[in-house]
Amino acid sequence: MHLAFTTIYGLPEDAPAILYGCPPQPAGTRTLALETSWDLPALGPGATANVDVTVPAATRERIALAVANVNGCTYCNSAHSYIGKNMLKLDEAEIAANRAGRSNDPKAEAAVRFAQKVAVTRGAVANDDLRAVRMAGYSDAQLVEIVLHVVLNVLTNYVNEVFATDVDFPVIAAQRAA
Repeated sequence: MHLAFTTIYGLPEDAPAILYGCPPQPAGTRTLALETSWDLPALGPGATANVDVTVPAATRERIALAVANVNGCTYCNSAHSYIGKNMLKLDEAEIAANRAGRSNDPKAEAAVRFAQKVAVTRGAVANDDLRAVRMAGYSDAQLVEIVLHVVLNVLTNYVNEVFATDVDFPVIAAQRAA
């Protein structure tokens, strides 16, 4: 049995753009087409939905690195380290900070810390956590986008961990923060 949403793409340039954002996607609207039905009536088979993407690609990669290291996913840590360095030009210090749930960029720091907190607490964040991200300049819509990005990365972390996906990037072992 082949499930399209579990197809693992080794190199980002071989993957559908929506999976890795390759080439890095600018802020804007994406159209998603679903091949199977979800519980949401508006997203049945063949339906489309517009998704506003306003969190920058570099911040999304930073979040992916933080979440990979919460869940101990070496595949995702390796893949997102490669993408961050080679496609988004993040330096080694930034990537190391991201793996620890931090950033050297003040605005991205708030998003990455929040994303890590969402992953570690499984969504049970405090009002102070929300306030900190808002104070950094993120809108409520962007907060939802950050949470959805955490969820997407948790999904891919779990799929890669459950099926012990062979790492086809330079291997960088992930830590397990939770």
